[in-house]
Amino acid sequence: MFVYELHKNAGTVNYKDWYDKGIVVPVFDIDGTLTEHQSTELDQKVIGGLNKQCFRDLYPEIAIANNYDLDHVKLVAKKAEAQLGVKALIVSIGEGYIRKPHPIMGQVVANYFDILPEQIGVVGDRRISDVTFGRKLGAGAIALCAKVGEGDAPFVGFVRELEAIKVFLDRIGGSALLND
Repeated sequence: MFVYELHKNAGTVNYKDWYDKGIVVPVFDIDGTLTEHQSTELDQKVIGGLNKQCFRDLYPEIAIANNYDLDHVKLVAKKAEAQLGVKALIVSIGEGYIRKPHPIMGQVVANYFDILPEQIGVVGDRRISDVTFGRKLGAGAIALCAKVGEGDAPFVGFVRELEAIKVFLDRIGGSALLND
């Protein structure tokens, strides 16, 4: 059965557990996960949670797969590298990849690190793009985190309401686990 975890934010995911389960590389979404929508400033609550877990000791290399402008992604990745002490691989539609939830960006990550898709952990804030991306990829772990910040594109609020209903149904059906 396909299962994903629900978390307060990307800093509350139990990365030691992921590491122990064989996750070699976490793949992060940016908007709503590491930053507010269209921001280049990292959410300090998330960064604090990652640093508290000694994240860089478990994962000195990460990947950022995002459906966004390449310059934006590069700037956020540079800040993540500096604040977390990690090296970040960038995979973005700005480089010509197909938008998530298509699994190609995850396949690029797996090929780059010479690992299997099940050795990848996906961290995002949207069920439609991030959880479905992880599922299609065959990722070994998927964390759906509460959205960081308030800003969003106008139609996304409605989509998030539909996603919340689906997450609720997934919890009832046992395919989403609450880890708070």
